[in-house]
Amino acid sequence: MDWLYVLMPISGVTIFWPGLIILGLGVGIIGGFFGMGGAWMVTPGLNILGFPMAFAVGTDVAHMAGKSLISTLRHGKFGNVDYKLGLTMLVGTIVGVELGADIVKVPYTGDMESFSDVVSACCVPVVIAGGERMDSTRDVLQMVHDAIKAGGAGISMGRNVFQHPNRIQLVRALRAIVHENATVEEALAIVGE
Repeated sequence: MDWLYVLMPISGVTIFWPGLIILGLGVGIIGGFFGMGGAWMVTPGLNILGFPMAFAVGTDVAHMAGKSLISTLRHGKFGNVDYKLGLTMLVGTIVGVELGADIVKVPYTGDMESFSDVVSACCVPVVIAGGERMDSTRDVLQMVHDAIKAGGAGISMGRNVFQHPNRIQLVRALRAIVHENATVEEALAIVGE
């Protein structure tokens, strides 16, 4: 039954192609009957079929572009499309997308495996928020170390730095973890603990 599977070269995933047709048919029917978009079905559907989330989102965007063009042409035949309004909104949309999220700040999930899942699901760099005040310097450094090892791009911390009694050395220790691949023990030595 290998003929039922096809390799998607960009994502590197081998996928059950009849599932894609069924998903597309379902989205088409929903869109045709109710006039609503199917992104709420396509992205999770692709993920269920085996696409990594970042590829599912990107592929759904391409799918929406095609659906939108076809739907616009169909509604245009009936005189239901205000092209001037659509083009005006398109200019704002393009600016909004370009000014949109270039980085995502999230709280650390608590373990490297689940944080790695968060990072892999995002198509932009992920930094961790500092969160609540932590009990010890080791806890702060361990959290940052684990987040970076799990694929995080950096940190955005407040109270755990500003309320630390030796904040300058703590910033140097955090920099060493993020930019120099320092261990928690090496970072603790920089702080003087």
